[in-house]
Amino acid sequence: MKLGAYLLEHPQDRVGEEHVAVIGSQSRRRVDLKGLADEIGASILGRFTTFGTAMVVRLQQRQSDA
Repeated sequence: MKLGAYLLEHPQDRVGEEHVAVIGSQSRRRVDLKGLADEIGASILGRFTTFGTAMVVRLQQRQSDA
């Protein structure tokens, strides 16, 4: 992610007049549905589950300085 990489290298650019960019990571679980369809059953679900991590950029409204 180009924006995330830029903001990691330039933390001073994460703060704007109204918002702040917050960098974090996010994990998701994905299931191989074709593999699961080949073998039915909850006990084997773990065999077809993979985890990945992605960088995310979120905007948060700035709090007033007052």
